[in-house]
Amino acid sequence: MEGWGKSPAGFLYVAWHPRSPGYTKLGWTLWHPTEACEKYPHGKKRLHDIEHYLQAFGFGGLKVESFEFHPKAKLIESKLKRELSELRRRDVGRNSEIFNIDPEVLVRRVRDALNAQTH
Repeated sequence: MEGWGKSPAGFLYVAWHPRSPGYTKLGWTLWHPTEACEKYPHGKKRLHDIEHYLQAFGFGGLKVESFEFHPKAKLIESKLKRELSELRRRDVGRNSEIFNIDPEVLVRRVRDALNAQTH
């Protein structure tokens, strides 16, 4: 499913690699994070490229938990990033979406935030 292509609506996702505990990505995208999309060359997105490189080096694929389309996804992501600021990884360059948090904990936090916005 594709989103409407208008911020702040979109999809939230949590991505991690089982061999890299403590490096959990929280992201937001206008289009579904794992399904092919005509907006990207060959239907691939950044997560697909990262996964391709990991597999090429024998590490296996990423784990990704994606969530349903939400009209306030970007706003929810921003709020969660503020709440998690003390857990932000400082050793991954300028990337501000990687956190030192268990992916299952982050998935629960995203679900809770989405549920709070729909009720």
